[in-house]
Amino acid sequence: IPNSVTEIKWGAFEGCGGLTDVYYLGTKEQWNQIRIVYHNSDLTGDNNAKVRYVGNITKDFSFTPPSNLTYDGEAKEAKVTKKNQDYGDFTVEYYDGNGQVSEGPVNAGTYTVKIDIAASDKYDAISGYEIGRFTILQAENSFTKNLSIEDWTYGDTPNAPNAAAKFGTPTYSYSTEEDGTYTTTQPAKAGTYWVKAKVEETKNYTGLEDKIQFTVAEKAAPGTSDDSDKDSESDKDSVKTGDDTNLA
Repeated sequence: IPNSVTEIKWGAFEGCGGLTDVYYLGTKEQWNQIRIVYHNSDLTGDNNAKVRYVGNITKDFSFTPPSNLTYDGEAKEAKVTKKNQDYGDFTVEYYDGNGQVSEGPVNAGTYTVKIDIAASDKYDAISGYEIGRFTILQAENSFTKNLSIEDWTYGDTPNAPNAAAKFGTPTYSYSTEEDGTYTTTQPAKAGTYWVKAKVEETKNYTGLEDKIQFTVAEKAAPGTSDDSDKDSESDKDSVKTGDDTNLA
């Protein structure tokens, strides 16, 4: 009932036996100044509804949503200020579609902000009063370290790919073709391959994907090492020396 009401007319609350609570947007002193005429026993009788003096909470409390409403992994808290000091102490609570959130909201989604106000000399206690709402938006993800991988030679220890994202941890998969089928199995044979780094999308952040090409080189065949080449050159020198001797 607004605190601007000065009279409750005849029969306004007649037949309201199931009424249990009436919220008056003013103080008890203001309520007592209202003229309540006959046939309103459900409001004034022995089994009357309880009148709760709650004042004008929307006017007497201010609500400011968090300044940053994009997901960043940090808790977001609204600012609620009591402008009328005649109210008791209050606490702030947050709710999503599944119920109360134990701490300041972190995940993307819409949240309802409610306050519980303790009783004071002028106002009754009230719980679960909705003071405002705000929505945390999904963040745009990005790579903070571009995908890379070093080539290696068949038979050597394979090199691991490396990448990093602002949100989430990349997973890696491999294929013989850029747009082929990717699996988590690292290549075991020499050849040219593609590696893909991927971060799955969540309600908190967008997904990411990047691909690069790399090579597993063939291992040199036996007898083609540097030492073999040197031995070959030495043999040639021996033959030339022999020829020179025969020619002499």
